[in-house]
Amino acid sequence: MLLTFLKGLFTNVVEVTISPSTVELRCGDQFVSLPARLHVQTGSQPPKVVGIGDQVQGGTTSQPIELFAVGHRVVPGWSHEKLLEVFFRGALAMVGRSGHSVVRPCVRVHGVATVAGALGAQPEAVVKSAFLAIRAVACEVAD
Repeated sequence: MLLTFLKGLFTNVVEVTISPSTVELRCGDQFVSLPARLHVQTGSQPPKVVGIGDQVQGGTTSQPIELFAVGHRVVPGWSHEKLLEVFFRGALAMVGRSGHSVVRPCVRVHGVATVAGALGAQPEAVVKSAFLAIRAVACEVAD
């Protein structure tokens, strides 16, 4: 019981709301809202992410990848799960820079049904897998 209590002190709960065009993350009183988009450097092998949401590194030529567009252009060799993994890793880092250290969060995701058409037959599994790949303690889809 003491171990569970201590673990709770060091585990953040991050609420994530997904829509076709936006991803919002809330951890305590910190809030980050981003366009659901990655920017990948064109001509780079292997593919290199140079931006998340609307924040792109200056001086690079990039191709925007809409995360939840049906029939989206995928980065060669990357699954949709990999795209989400890269996006959420960067988005959680932005929450961390805004005041909370988010190392191994418990994640609650809302809105997966709104993007289900873009994620294939098992959208909840794709989202959970992406968060667990970036070392979330747990991921709950609350749709």
